[in-house]
Amino acid sequence: ESIPQLTKIARKPVGVGTEYKNIAECTFGIMLSLEVQEGKNLMQNLPFTERYAKHTALVLRLAQNYLNKGHIVYGDSAFSSVSTATALLEHNTFYTGLVKQCFKGFPKQYL
Repeated sequence: ESIPQLTKIARKPVGVGTEYKNIAECTFGIMLSLEVQEGKNLMQNLPFTERYAKHTALVLRLAQNYLNKGHIVYGDSAFSSVSTATALLEHNTFYTGLVKQCFKGFPKQYL
């Protein structure tokens, strides 16, 4: 047997495996969406990548079944940015997450 998408991931303790991104419902712990990370060339042709940054496009793809319904997406700092919050708001979806200071569009007057 083999892993369908075997990847070398240098930042992981055991550096070989398959990388997934997901969203889950927090109250009951139900996985809502899962995306296999298949490498730069394949990932750049997925939905939302023409208009948005990679991390924002990923969040939109994972949440696409829940957009335009007034839901709230909570994210960690790897996905949190002003561009992600703005893109979700364009789709009547709200975002809560820790936005690092280094992201473009962060209101620096509040630092």
